[in-house]
Amino acid sequence: EIKSQIEKETGTNIRPYSEGKKYKRDEIFFLMGADNLINFHRWYKWREISSMCKILVFDRHGYKLKSLKSLSFKRLSKYRLKFINFNKVNISSSKLRKI
Repeated sequence: EIKSQIEKETGTNIRPYSEGKKYKRDEIFFLMGADNLINFHRWYKWREISSMCKILVFDRHGYKLKSLKSLSFKRLSKYRLKFINFNKVNISSSKLRKI
């Protein structure tokens, strides 16, 4: 239920930044793990979220292939979605928040 609340609030949290951009060329980025991209199309107002910002996807061990086959990946413009190459670290987002 907490995850579902976060999904619902994402668009609400991004909107003020999107609407308040000083210059049209300014960009907003939303970071997400490949595991979340798999079900992103089930998020509340997911298309609206993707229209307000570019989505940068970080691979998570064992999820890249599934995420590349996901409905979210297939439906989002390659301009709105980008996979990021980086040196992977085995840490969850909840552990990262505690640091």
